[in-house]
Amino acid sequence: MKILEAWGIDKVNFFYQRFSNSRTKHQSIHGLFKSKILYLPITLAFIIGFIFTLPIIFFELILNLYQEPTLFNVTLYLMVTLISVFLEFYFLFLLSFITLAYYIHHLYQIDSDIYDITQEEFVSTLVRTVMELPEKKIIKYNLNPYEYKEHKIVLLSLVYKAKVMLSNIVAKFIVKKALTRSSLRVYSAYIAAPITGIWDSMIFYKTIRESQYKIMVRFIVLHLIQTKMKIFQKEENIQLVLFRYYYFGEYHNSLDQLLQNIYQVKAFEYSKESYLEVGLSNLKLLSLLFAFKNGLFSSKEKTIILENKIYENVKIIRKNIRNSDMQYLKNYISQM
Repeated sequence: MKILEAWGIDKVNFFYQRFSNSRTKHQSIHGLFKSKILYLPITLAFIIGFIFTLPIIFFELILNLYQEPTLFNVTLYLMVTLISVFLEFYFLFLLSFITLAYYIHHLYQIDSDIYDITQEEFVSTLVRTVMELPEKKIIKYNLNPYEYKEHKIVLLSLVYKAKVMLSNIVAKFIVKKALTRSSLRVYSAYIAAPITGIWDSMIFYKTIRESQYKIMVRFIVLHLIQTKMKIFQKEENIQLVLFRYYYFGEYHNSLDQLLQNIYQVKAFEYSKESYLEVGLSNLKLLSLLFAFKNGLFSSKEKTIILENKIYENVKIIRKNIRNSDMQYLKNYISQM
């Protein structure tokens, strides 16, 4: 994991330097994240999936020509499959790192004082997102955020890691069931290439959008630090951040940064029990903190959200984070 993460960070930094001569300018975060530039890597992701599935199809068709495939042919087929899948993942990851580097560079150009997200620890979070790696297991502030984590098998991640095999199987199954004429079934293998291409472009888009969401959350935290640190003079608001951190389900880099800055202004030292007994009076802050999570909420998180009747608030905030509407978020924060 550490080797993959370090490799990813190194590649992002490498491509970041390559964009130093770029003349393209964006006026806002919204303009950058909603620009049509994202269509290019999405298209390239499709092409990568399509191209690296062709060798697998080719050798599979060769095997089908033989009534009794030899050990040599089967071994060669497996080697081609492994190499093709490896190269497919390699180029997809490179494409993701280039896209991340592009965003980081242009965000810095918009306003280097506010949108500098080149901190290695945060970049590593983005790298783990695009590589589908789990967050580091870190326990801080006398809290164990993993205590209420629901350990479920993430089907999408498993499917992603076996997508080439799955796309071949699904393609053949659908075609063989849909087409009754045996003369047409031979074409089922050819469907695997476009299916894999579409799947790669979908997964690429998903991981980049998740990265955009995490970048937006980092900007919210930076804005809180720059404009609203006075609200954390109140112990109940400090405890509220700790309370949210405890139920988040895993280490969260941006929440951690907020807590580090709060500690510099007002040192805190509470017992675990005091975190859980916090009075949930600042519902605006609580809603914002819950909106930091883009994925599904755990049963415990859902209970807290419903009990405090903040579901609609969280839903609206998450929508504006996804839409990169920093003006709405700034206005919301100013009213806390």
